[in-house]
Amino acid sequence: MEKFFVIILITILHLVIFVASEQTAYVPTDNITLNCGAPTDLSWDGIFWGGDNNSNFGPFESSSHNKSKAYGADNQGGSVETVPYMTARVSGSEFNYTFHVTPGQKFVRLFFHLASYGEYDKSKAFFTVRAGSFTLLRNFSAFLVAKSLNVRTLLREFCLNVGDNEVLNLVFTPSPSASNDTYAFINGVEIVSMPTNLYYTPPDQLSSGVPFVGQRYEVTIENDTALEKGYRLNVGGPTILPKEDTGLYRLWSVDFDKMTTDSYFTINTTVPINYTMIPRYTAPDKVYRTARNSDGNLGGANPELLVAPPRSTSSDSSNSRGGRSKKGSLLIAGVGCALGLIALLSLLACTVAWRQRKGKNWLFWSMNQKEAKSTMTSSLPDELCCHFSLDEMKAATNNFHDDLVVGKGGFGKVYKGFMDAGERIVAIKRLNPESRQGVREFVTEIEMLTQLRHVHLVSLIGYCNENGEMILVYDFMRNGTLSDHLYGTSFATDPLTWKQRLEICKGAASGLNYLHTEVKHAIIHRDVKTSNILLDDKFTAKVSDFGLSKTDPKVETLITGIKGTRGYLDPEYARGHTLTQKSDVYAFGVVLFEVLCARKALDTKLAGDKMNLAHWAKNCIEDGTLYRVIDPNLIGKIAPECFKVFVEIAESCIAEGGINRPTMKDVMEKLGFAIELQEAADVEKSRIDPESECSYSDMVFPAARDMDFDGESFGDTEFDTRVYSGVGILDSDAIGLTYPTIDSSTSLYPFSSTTNTRSTGN
Repeated sequence: MEKFFVIILITILHLVIFVASEQTAYVPTDNITLNCGAPTDLSWDGIFWGGDNNSNFGPFESSSHNKSKAYGADNQGGSVETVPYMTARVSGSEFNYTFHVTPGQKFVRLFFHLASYGEYDKSKAFFTVRAGSFTLLRNFSAFLVAKSLNVRTLLREFCLNVGDNEVLNLVFTPSPSASNDTYAFINGVEIVSMPTNLYYTPPDQLSSGVPFVGQRYEVTIENDTALEKGYRLNVGGPTILPKEDTGLYRLWSVDFDKMTTDSYFTINTTVPINYTMIPRYTAPDKVYRTARNSDGNLGGANPELLVAPPRSTSSDSSNSRGGRSKKGSLLIAGVGCALGLIALLSLLACTVAWRQRKGKNWLFWSMNQKEAKSTMTSSLPDELCCHFSLDEMKAATNNFHDDLVVGKGGFGKVYKGFMDAGERIVAIKRLNPESRQGVREFVTEIEMLTQLRHVHLVSLIGYCNENGEMILVYDFMRNGTLSDHLYGTSFATDPLTWKQRLEICKGAASGLNYLHTEVKHAIIHRDVKTSNILLDDKFTAKVSDFGLSKTDPKVETLITGIKGTRGYLDPEYARGHTLTQKSDVYAFGVVLFEVLCARKALDTKLAGDKMNLAHWAKNCIEDGTLYRVIDPNLIGKIAPECFKVFVEIAESCIAEGGINRPTMKDVMEKLGFAIELQEAADVEKSRIDPESECSYSDMVFPAARDMDFDGESFGDTEFDTRVYSGVGILDSDAIGLTYPTIDSSTSLYPFSSTTNTRSTGN
């Protein structure tokens, strides 16, 4: 999304807002329907479908020797619609389609038919689908998914944004297998423009977000986030076909098969619908005309005790007008509640906006009322850190002169400051008022660091909160960040030795272990990454940036909005929103691979799985080639015994399930063991040849067992979770969809900006 977190988009609209007149359809600027594998264009059920033979959209091949082919399904006819399901584009190698669309938010719909095509066995279709940097489907099997759902066709729908001067590339890549018989296929592709901010958060509302029903956190969905539809239900009403939608060609399904009780009865009204605040294209009229009620209470506390209303009797019939009045009252009450809620939210939004414009000491106004009250009554801890004036900060940085900037991030800029008549050098972090990281992170950072003291945690000196400025002051770290020394400017001039890297990793692990186990209430950092590991003049590791940290004295796991940085994000946390200490462990595992390979956790300049370091490292470990991708500066410098232990630690940290990951204490201790192994090997080398520098031969880490794609067995893949839990997956490289939360300092673009649209492969 850069962020492609999988969010379950359940659009269930209740009859609570008057929305009249005749329905006006939305006219999309882009409306592309591609019938893959079809030789000619067809019109089906009022919708025009273009064939992909000789199409301007592709397919484009990654290999001239193994081109994709068009096939007809082996089970023609029957209950499956002819278009787009009876033809397919199939290939055993990578191919892609390229769509030159207008900038903006789009629906992307992929159609699959469970069938065999030509010589291809339907059970062998395992493949990944990417749209730029978004991985929409990973190791996807239409056979397994359709079989588990007992259906013959699948429609996977996504929402994503295409930026200026970008093209939309859909890339289909067969999954690797030992038998080399997997393939990719697609029956149909649909690209439809959607109204701006239909499902996305408007830029002027990013500071507040949308409340997530039943949870304590708010969600903002930005353009660097992709979404996958989970369910779209017409509550209490019939199926609404795409051609009956408001020009967006969405399918609205019936809801009765999702009901857990039969005590809810249907409301169906012919009351005129008047559109006021809600755009007409948001949903068809039919959606607003039906609803479900439970004995007059849509939110009954104990629905299992409620029963359906009795059958009509003669007395009921004679009082039918009264019955209508009751329904009308319910509708009016619903409308009143909805409008009241809108008015309340509008008032709150205006209050926050006014406070921000006022710009002076509005620190606590952007929090919720409960948080503001508790924080105001117990002001920031001046007794544990200094409260600097804005004039002092300006004096220390020469009025925030750009020549003193030593770092930039999503929060703003970091300056090298001089205090106490220039005798003390400090780091001054100044929050950018337009940053997504704001008041909450500012307060959290202060509250955390004033209570924590550890040799491997950065020390907070003080803060400034004056005239709308939010500034933090730290001890200055002369050697910058770990990332600087792995692939930044310091890497080119003076790369870290292997021993230094091991010591830095152990130190950072010690700091995180302190947060997890040695404080009164365990703290989860939630943003572990190489740019948040600082190095002092002796290259001692200091974990920094606690703005996203969470602590809870009551529970070990926290249900929370997803925060973090892409590439480091725990996929288990992204899927279930359950934050644990193992989320930090996952991110630290990515750090370990960065240290070994000297490359970024997420590099959008690379293709396929190479883009995401955690995925790439797993693949290299599986085929025994990890030694080929380590930092060239480390070639011959790592003892094989140390290398094996280090890789085992890193691999265990990025295990798919948190239960399979070690604790930070385990990681810290095993890194200490790796250091001992390296030192022992160096001593032995020096004993044998005191005159020569220690040098070791190439290291080979044993390849993991290949995945078995035969029969119906399969490994730990994203679609497994989707199939059996009904929940989409948001991996650390933004697979599937979702909220995302990336560090705003990351600049990632999900689509190619070049005019060369042919895929070149990995």
